[in-house]
Amino acid sequence: MNTKNFFKNIILLVFLIAHYHCTEITQEKNIGEISPDSDFSSGIDDGNDVSIVGDLSKQKSGKQKVYFDHIVLDFPRAEYAKYDVAWLTTPKALEFNATEGMRVDVYEDFFEKYRAYIKNQNVKGKKAYMYMYFVKDIRTGKLLGDFQIDNIDYFSGEATLRFVVATDMEGKGYGTKMMRIMLEKAFDEIGCYRVIGTVALDNIASKRIFEKFGFKKEGILRKYYIVKGGKRIDMILFSMLKEEWEEFKKNESSIIQYSPNN
Repeated sequence: MNTKNFFKNIILLVFLIAHYHCTEITQEKNIGEISPDSDFSSGIDDGNDVSIVGDLSKQKSGKQKVYFDHIVLDFPRAEYAKYDVAWLTTPKALEFNATEGMRVDVYEDFFEKYRAYIKNQNVKGKKAYMYMYFVKDIRTGKLLGDFQIDNIDYFSGEATLRFVVATDMEGKGYGTKMMRIMLEKAFDEIGCYRVIGTVALDNIASKRIFEKFGFKKEGILRKYYIVKGGKRIDMILFSMLKEEWEEFKKNESSIIQYSPNN
């Protein structure tokens, strides 16, 4: 997960919470809002219907949206901070992320402030500039990773995608499933026209995920990112447009085979 702007986001979010408002662009289409029925006591992202992504013919009654038969989304909680820090500070993660020195207490505070911010935006019917979710397996309650749709620009319809898979869940297809969920949320729920993501040049696993969904490689951001020890690394800039997402969905079954057991 590219975390170059994460600490900037923390500072900005604290400011937003303190003032309990954010600048909005007036539009006919009301996008980016979370349902007033969202269950903030549990933090689960609730919707009016439950759709099973990956088998679009299936529907279940109820409010909680379930993906791939067993995945649900949960807004950040203070108790999740230790997991996020652990995932992002492994030796492998430090090769691609500026996450050295991450502190659990800082993220505990940030997650609580973020929940308060989202709840307030929901109550007031306002849009958020960032949505962050932890991904959970409802069969076991285990956290599988987390993702962010941030830097949302409601005027241009652009957003940035970031994700991290739990260390012990790597290589099991969850990165692919998380990308599918992110794209659905960004394009179909928030209303984005264009999404982007950056990946370290040597991060083969993440590159493959972007490529399998049909993201276009726009170029190389040279020495763009500073990681452990002050080393600068190149990043690949990927993008996808709304019409490319719609085309992907038409042919999805022939493009990607999702792991059925994970």
